[in-house]
Amino acid sequence: MKHFQLGSGIVLVLMLASLEIPPAQGAGAGPRNSLPAESGAFQLLHVFSGPDGSLPIALALEDSQNFLGVTTSGGANNVGTIFESTPDGAVTTLFDFADNPELIGPLTLLRASDGAFYGICQGDEFVAPAVFRYELGGSPVSVHQFAPAETPLSLLAGSDGFLYGTMTEEFNAAGAVFKLSTAGDLTVIYEFHTTFGGSPRLNLESADGDFYGNQSLPTPSLFRVSPSGDFSYVIPPQLGQELYVDIIENQSGDLIVTAFLTDAVLRVTKAGAVTVLHKFFQPTDGRGPLKIVQTGDGNFLGITGAGGEADFGTLYELAPNGGFLVLHQFDLAVDGAYPNELIVHSNGTLYGLTQSGPGIAQGILEAIPKQG
Repeated sequence: MKHFQLGSGIVLVLMLASLEIPPAQGAGAGPRNSLPAESGAFQLLHVFSGPDGSLPIALALEDSQNFLGVTTSGGANNVGTIFESTPDGAVTTLFDFADNPELIGPLTLLRASDGAFYGICQGDEFVAPAVFRYELGGSPVSVHQFAPAETPLSLLAGSDGFLYGTMTEEFNAAGAVFKLSTAGDLTVIYEFHTTFGGSPRLNLESADGDFYGNQSLPTPSLFRVSPSGDFSYVIPPQLGQELYVDIIENQSGDLIVTAFLTDAVLRVTKAGAVTVLHKFFQPTDGRGPLKIVQTGDGNFLGITGAGGEADFGTLYELAPNGGFLVLHQFDLAVDGAYPNELIVHSNGTLYGLTQSGPGIAQGILEAIPKQG
């Protein structure tokens, strides 16, 4: 049952189902689009309108109950913002990238072990891409400016105090893995070959200290690389229509991978054995799985970038045995479309972002209580 309360600021509340999932009858089995007894509430918290940012794209937690995010455009000169939100959705713009001509268009945001926030700015035809650092109460500063022919693709905070990421190079479009000190010293630790795919991205630092990532078409793969540059493939490069998007590590140490083009969620051992946990056969299940997280009860929650009843994406829950349940169907006219971010707050609530919203909205911040 859905309950809508539209008022000042376009606040929407959608009562969701219990998040318990019955046992599956096989991989991909389980109830579809059925919501048992209500518990919790889907809440539209903030609608971005342009001056306060457009296209919100990343979230990161603070020490307090608040969290930070970035919008890749919008603000004074349409080059992005950093915002802070309370758990109940009171959003404040902390920084407008129009105030720093060296940094344009933030794409990512993460928190490192030194307590500061780091991210990638994409730049433009006049400003080179960069990695930036931001500390609360201050302004973002450039940590490392890339050469005009280089493009940073991903960034992670290592447990050893360094930043790790991937980029394309001037004479190597296949890309490389780099290690970056917080002082800005960059070292390439592994270079890919042009015959084996491209656009490498790091997704995860595993509990074993290694990093896991993916390459895209024409030969998609999953790979492992150590902080010292020792490299191996988990799934070797192979011709085929696939795009691995997100990789997380489950409680058993296996990799959970979203496969965008084949509409599947996979469990992959670090030795490369693949099991399909769920295949998005039904259009109303969603299409193009993106971000996925694991909650305290062992289940997974994820978003699809499209599909669903209105083709604006879905939020779903997936049990480790493959049981599947659609929790929410996104609707552009009501609560936003094309979800692109999902994090678990320390208070047990899920927070997410959508790229578009109703009316003139240019992105939405939303929350779903999740116990366990």
